[in-house]
Amino acid sequence: MKWDCSNQKGKKILVSEQKRNYFLNADDITYILCDGYVSTFYITDETKKYPTSRLLKHIEKELEQYGGFIRINRNTLINARYLSSSWTEDKVKYILVHKKQFKVSKRNAHLFRKDSESA
Repeated sequence: MKWDCSNQKGKKILVSEQKRNYFLNADDITYILCDGYVSTFYITDETKKYPTSRLLKHIEKELEQYGGFIRINRNTLINARYLSSSWTEDKVKYILVHKKQFKVSKRNAHLFRKDSESA
């Protein structure tokens, strides 16, 4: 499967944190992790992260229009632009996104088969 990330260029997403609002470039977002009711945006600048009290399913729906954002498990959404490799170890699929390793759910492992890799 080929993930088209070309629609991310120049697009921004609003991230609200308590009383602060940030506009993040969609093509700078590397991955988003959800822990309970807090979703945290991680960007290419590894020193910064942006927590928000939005559910991951709502963020996923909003980012759908930009393309290239993939839900790999129940608490992780990645930007395919930064996907560098995938491998299987003991029947478990892993991917590497911007120097960080993630486990892919069994339900979504088919997205990362060798014949469908695109990064």
